[in-house]
Amino acid sequence: VKSPLFGARGRSDPGRSYRTATICVMSTSSSRKRGRFLHCQSASSADGLVERFAAWQRRHAWRHLSAVERVWAISDLHMEHEANFDFVSGLAGFERDALVVAGDVCTSLALLRSALKLLAERFRHVFYVVGNHELWHDAQSDGADSFEKLLACYEAATAAGAHAAPALLGSSSGGVAIVPLQSWYHFGFLGGGPAADMPAGHALRMMDSGCVWPGALGGSSTAAGLARFFARCNEESLSQALSAEGRAWLLGRAGQEEDAGREEEDAGQEENAGQEEGASGGKRQKRLPAVERAVA
Repeated sequence: VKSPLFGARGRSDPGRSYRTATICVMSTSSSRKRGRFLHCQSASSADGLVERFAAWQRRHAWRHLSAVERVWAISDLHMEHEANFDFVSGLAGFERDALVVAGDVCTSLALLRSALKLLAERFRHVFYVVGNHELWHDAQSDGADSFEKLLACYEAATAAGAHAAPALLGSSSGGVAIVPLQSWYHFGFLGGGPAADMPAGHALRMMDSGCVWPGALGGSSTAAGLARFFARCNEESLSQALSAEGRAWLLGRAGQEEDAGREEEDAGQEENAGQEEGASGGKRQKRLPAVERAVA
């Protein structure tokens, strides 16, 4: 999924930067052991900030969600504009579908909550990843800096009913994994080279100057350290989604949730049957839970 701010590798447009608001969609056929990620010395260091992000994802990752008919994608809604807000408000007929919102919804946290809530009411599942505009910083409402706002955006998304961490759609045997990935531009990207700081005096040097980044990440939206930070934020979720160990863990977790769901259904049916027996005075053999029936 691409949106203005980050296009195909090597693409160059001196008037714009590009962000790949990436969602990996894959078969649930894929983790590094949870908790084995980073041991940081300082919460304010780059390692410490990566670990804080990873810790947030661990709390929300790999929910097992119901299947959908279609997955749609959209970006750059810019809900500050009344026409765009009206467009979202008028969406209908997507109750069986999922939507990927690939960044640049708005700059206000309050409006972000409202926008994602609107979308969550119109789609079965909504997946969200931040864009650069969400991370423009308002000292009055957005915490200490744009990193704190990054976490606040994802908390707001979760509270609105959207998903900002990897999740499983459908059954463990035939579903897909949707994995929101973090990314940020850097100067080397314009020519397909390695991560590099934007040179002093370059026309894009002031890009996203509305963001306020900690010194550990380079202190600037055009610092290469920021792009490296966002890339590192993906390491754990990609490892969980792609490794053989993660494949087994995800399938096992999904299977356990499915078994739990079946047991709850069986328990409800059993309770209803018991009530019927009490009313009629008859007797009926107790049904075995799903796991015991399988063994039998």
